[in-house]
Amino acid sequence: MLALAKRLKPIQRAMDEQGWVWPAACWMGLDLAGRTLGLVGIGRIGARVARMAGRGFRMRVLGFDPHADAARFAVADVQRRSDLLALLAESDFVSVHSVLNSETRGLIGARELAAMKPSAFLVNASRGAIVDEAALLRALHL
Repeated sequence: MLALAKRLKPIQRAMDEQGWVWPAACWMGLDLAGRTLGLVGIGRIGARVARMAGRGFRMRVLGFDPHADAARFAVADVQRRSDLLALLAESDFVSVHSVLNSETRGLIGARELAAMKPSAFLVNASRGAIVDEAALLRALHL
């Protein structure tokens, strides 16, 4: 999330090609503080990401996990969302931390990608097949 928010790869590529390009307005990144992180899956790893994002970066943290109970959300200090599309629509960053199984394969598809803000970032820290790659490519080329 930090690398995406601060545009680290694009600025590094520009500096490799052009030399020192900083500070220029086009390279100004985003602050994570005050942004909304949507977590898909709040197991052990998702809960740790929630803690770092909420306490460390002062982000608002939402979570979607149909297999977690209310206590799990409370311990992780995550605002529960029972509707994945609603979570995606509210989030500036979406981070996926789900196991891959028949229920989660293709969980993030065309409909889910369309629900996201145009400016949102998607981080799949889980198995690749949870995000429908063809749908992602179509969404990125729009």
